[in-house]
Formats: sequence, structure tokens, C-alpha cells
Amino acid sequence: MTNPGAKLLLRSVSIKGQYYMEEGPAVTAPLQTGDRVHFQCDPDNPADPAAVRAFYGELDHLSIGYLQKEVSPVVALFLNGGYSVVGTVVDRSPKTGNVSVDVWADKP
Repeated sequence: MTNPGAKLLLRSVSIKGQYYMEEGPAVTAPLQTGDRVHFQCDPDNPADPAAVRAFYGELDHLSIGYLQKEVSPVVALFLNGGYSVVGTVVDRSPKTGNVSVDVWADKP
């Protein structure tokens, strides 16, 4: 699911925050193992200026939550450095909607 030159940055990172979204945990229902997730820094997030938002879908970019707070600053460094950073879904909890992804970074 990644480019051949991409390097694994983080393994099994949680995407959280679905309960705070209008759709709730159902927002992650379409996700399946192997699906690609995209990331974007969200410096205007009042709860965490280092927040990294996760999106699903190539065209509509549906917001599905945020990377866990402990790892978002690391991912933000790569994003702000011009790297292409994507996640590959490795697990999804039907009950909570939480998603785990492996995070990959590719040189600019």
C-alpha cells in the first residue's frame, strides 16, 4: 500500500476522537485492513496545537479523527519537512470506532 521507497515510521498507532465527531464511531465503519489514511497537521486545534488529523478517501478526504497525542509531534515533523506521510489500516474496533495504523514516510 505504500511507495517502494517509503520507510515505516511508527507501528500500530491509534487514531482517536471519533466520539467527538458528528458521525461518532460510525465515521470509521468503511475502513478495512490495508486501506490508506492520509494525515494533515491541525495547528488550529484548541485542544492540541501539535495535533495531526487523519483522513480517509482519495477524493473526499473524510476526517476520521486524530493521531494519538503522544506520536503526533513526530508525524508533524515529517509532514512539515515535506515528507509524504500515509497510514495503512491494521485494525479497527467496531465498538469504539478506534483505528490502528502503521505510519509510513517517503522522502520529498
